[in-house]
Amino acid sequence: MSEILHLWAVAPAAIGTCCLAADRARVRPPEVVAAAVMLLAMVDAAAFGVVAPVYWTALLLAAALGLAIWRRPRQRRAPRVPALMTLHTTLGMVVMAGLQLAMGGHATASDHTHGLSPTPLLAAAAIGYG
Repeated sequence: MSEILHLWAVAPAAIGTCCLAADRARVRPPEVVAAAVMLLAMVDAAAFGVVAPVYWTALLLAAALGLAIWRRPRQRRAPRVPALMTLHTTLGMVVMAGLQLAMGGHATASDHTHGLSPTPLLAAAAIGYG
């Protein structure tokens, strides 16, 4: 059952990344790279687990900051990419980073935690982002 859920999450991300890369009229390399990094993080978390989720989180947050800095409005010329698109992409990377942390640990019956779980907060952020 979880494989089907992973497929329903990864397939739209893959289609969106391919459509963004194939849009010849407005190819935006930084956004394509951001989409590809998010897709790689999703595929790794769903199928392989090669890279630890904390490293994906660090990479996604660094990439979000880098994209925000790269796409900041210049003083003398207007940005080529709308600010809302940059905001959407960077927030998507931040939400994906949080979801990577939430999916990273698999608790067993003998595990115990102290304090509140961040899962409801991260789920609300993902729903709000969507």
